[in-house]
Amino acid sequence: MQAQTETISPPIGLAASASMFGAFSVLLWLTIMAVIPWLRDAFGISPIIGWYVSGTALVLVPMLIYGC
Repeated sequence: MQAQTETISPPIGLAASASMFGAFSVLLWLTIMAVIPWLRDAFGISPIIGWYVSGTALVLVPMLIYGC
């Protein structure tokens, strides 16, 4: 019986880490500054509901997909 070995990926560099966090920070900023007010004005949605809808669809889902 052979033991299974797990491969460990090397850590990402500073530039890759900054670009990854930067991209998701821009998505978060756009959601807060543009999408939530647009949802409020166009559809009369409460800002907290707009946050749950747009934050999930435009920030959290892309983060989960990238993480997978």
